Amino acid sequence: AVITDSGGVQKEAFLLRTPCLTVRQTTEWPETIEAGWNRLVEADSRAIVGACRDIRASAPPVPTSRPFGDGAAADRIARFIKDVLA
Repeated sequence: AVITDSGGVQKEAFLLRTPCLTVRQTTEWPETIEAGWNRLVEADSRAIVGACRDIRASAPPVPTSRPFGDGAAADRIARFIKDVLA
């Protein structure tokens, strides 16, 4: 798991299927919370430790959606450009 206050790290953790604790009150990536991979936590040591314990005690969520795509867009774009130029 990771603990962060960075928006970028939240999304990267989600894409790497790594549980994330975000020490903030809001996130620009609500999809990561809805999918169960991210959790907002107060900037309080007890809250952070408790959330870490929760993560360790539970199984990771089962991926059921791909809100940011399947990771193959670059390959599809390259094939399209190759076909157009051929």
